[in-house]
Amino acid sequence: MSSVAFDTHQAVKNIREAGANEHLAEAIVRELTRTADLPDISNLATKGDLIALGSELKGDIAALKSELKGDNTALGNELKGTIAAVDAKVTMLMWMIGVLGVGSIAVQILHIVHAF
Repeated sequence: MSSVAFDTHQAVKNIREAGANEHLAEAIVRELTRTADLPDISNLATKGDLIALGSELKGDIAALKSELKGDNTALGNELKGTIAAVDAKVTMLMWMIGVLGVGSIAVQILHIVHAF
């Protein structure tokens, strides 16, 4: 709030000269000085400002949704590829363990056969 110099005595005098009685002139000046203490509302947003901001925000939200949808699709595809690669490696490991297991049994059988 800014403060403006206001000569209340001169204001009362001017109002009385315009034909008002002293009580009325003083009441008018009191109300004028009281309204000077009210906050400045000149920078408040108007209904039009709020509607424009709402429209802008809706557009931003729609763009973000679209971007996130694309990111989710890309991430899902990447994840599918990673899962397929891990699955292939697990399958390979299972084959290797199976081959090693069969080879180990074969070696044990050979030892038993050579023992007799």
